[in-house]
Amino acid sequence: MWPLDEDIKFKVGDLVRVREPVDFLIYEMIVKPGDVGLLVDIEYDPDVLSVWGVDYIVLIHGRTLVFFDQELELVTQDEKENTKTEY
Repeated sequence: MWPLDEDIKFKVGDLVRVREPVDFLIYEMIVKPGDVGLLVDIEYDPDVLSVWGVDYIVLIHGRTLVFFDQELELVTQDEKENTKTEY
């Protein structure tokens, strides 16, 4: 069962900003607050118990990484014009 629309906070194609540091141990990298990326996919697996729910796949720093909604915020249209992105 796919989550309700109100559970999906972002959509594919959104420019998103990281809200808190996220340590990706497997890649030996930390994504810092303020880093910006492009949301490229949304995944939800109802067969796997997930405390967090929806996974957002973001292209950032040359990698596709998985984030939860509380780790991201939407970049507004005004901010897009003044934001440097490094995909």
